[in-house]
Amino acid sequence: MEKDEIVIDFREILWTIKLKLRQIVLVSVIAGMLAFLVSAFILTPKYESHIDIYVTNVSADDSSDKVNVNDINAAQKLVNTYKIILQTDDVTHSVIEKCGLDMSSNELLNLLSFSTRDDTEVLRISATTEDPFLSAKICNEYAAIAPEVIQDVIQGGSVKILNDAKPNGNPSSPNIKLYTLLGFAAGFLGAAIFFIILNIVDNTVKDEETITNKCDASVLGTVPDFFSLKDVKIPNSVRSINKKHTSQKNFNKQKLITEYTVLSENSPFIITEAYNLIRTNLMFSLATASKKTVVISSALPNECKTTTSANVAIALASSGSKVLLIDGDLRNPTVHKIFHKSNKNGLSRILAGFDQFDDVVVKDIRPNLDILTAGPTPPNVTSLIESEGMDKLLSYAEEQYDFVFIDSPPINVVTDAMVFSKRAAGIIMIAREGWTKFNNLNKAISRVEKTQANLLGVIITASARMSGGYGYGYGYGYGYGYGNQS
Repeated sequence: MEKDEIVIDFREILWTIKLKLRQIVLVSVIAGMLAFLVSAFILTPKYESHIDIYVTNVSADDSSDKVNVNDINAAQKLVNTYKIILQTDDVTHSVIEKCGLDMSSNELLNLLSFSTRDDTEVLRISATTEDPFLSAKICNEYAAIAPEVIQDVIQGGSVKILNDAKPNGNPSSPNIKLYTLLGFAAGFLGAAIFFIILNIVDNTVKDEETITNKCDASVLGTVPDFFSLKDVKIPNSVRSINKKHTSQKNFNKQKLITEYTVLSENSPFIITEAYNLIRTNLMFSLATASKKTVVISSALPNECKTTTSANVAIALASSGSKVLLIDGDLRNPTVHKIFHKSNKNGLSRILAGFDQFDDVVVKDIRPNLDILTAGPTPPNVTSLIESEGMDKLLSYAEEQYDFVFIDSPPINVVTDAMVFSKRAAGIIMIAREGWTKFNNLNKAISRVEKTQANLLGVIITASARMSGGYGYGYGYGYGYGYGNQS
């Protein structure tokens, strides 16, 4: 197995933004609102005033009306010289004194800006303070001082004040609209980068390609997340129950969920077709197998294993094959809840010698589909499933059915699936998109390989990518509290 590498896929980035767009937009709106509140109510408004000074290379005493190109070029060059002169300490100290300010020259210069207007001979001096009258006063003091100072320093040139500075009642900063837009943009970019980084470092199953690359396993198919399908009408009460991963102990709530997740004539086309594709791929995988039994397991709980087991069995049965689904999870049985049947009798009682197969198997739960529930949980689970009685039961079942599926416990929790695999054509692993971590999936696959069992492939469940929405997943959120495993 190669070491994991972080690969940045542009398509994956776009998908992440699409998948998390609601959250990203929400963060953007909040950031924009915060920027608005800060700029409107917290930041101190500042006001700008300015004067414009026209610079000429011609002396003020020169009465000639002729101005040549050389004079203009010389005046433009003088503008930069004037900027430096007007920022000297003598000038700034004089302005500070006349305005009655208590600040240093550097502090005054921080309030000022000197700029050339469109590469002309016009020099603009701007003052920005928290008081519009002070800004205007500073500029006007500069207007009063500038001509005399410049003429004293530079002989032969002259300046003309083009306008007086006036108090501006409209704040020049903060620009509330700009700050709000920048806040929205920063929120959008920050949230997008956050989710992209999370996706890059995410170690959970995403799609078929990642499983093929990281686990060296084939994928039998991908099942959309039913509850994120946009075109399917599902009561909000059911969506709410599912989203909270309702406990298996609540039968009524469990029944509400399974009515929507187990295949039927009312199932959405995309769900039905996903299982039909899995059926086709599985039949190809089993074409040369001598055994008819298939074990279905997962790395850990909450990966939609039992729901998938039931639907794969239904899909095979709908093609005309005679199928038996066995609940092999004697520690935490679930199949009977999926089909709303009693678990009073079942596999455990057959293996213990209390019942016969034909007496407890539930016939025609769906056309061509029978189920064998787990039965009461025994104290010696491992001993029962390793017994000769289990061999005989499966041999008999394979004579009666075209396919036998065993819904077994998660591989990384107990070894039951490995015990079943010794009698089966192979194992199907269930991996839930955005939930199953690759280290757990690889650990389970490694255990399959060590026992020399045949890994038929992986089925990805609860895929938001296929359904085009935001997946809740339809695992039932139960924990495995096993007792004696011997």
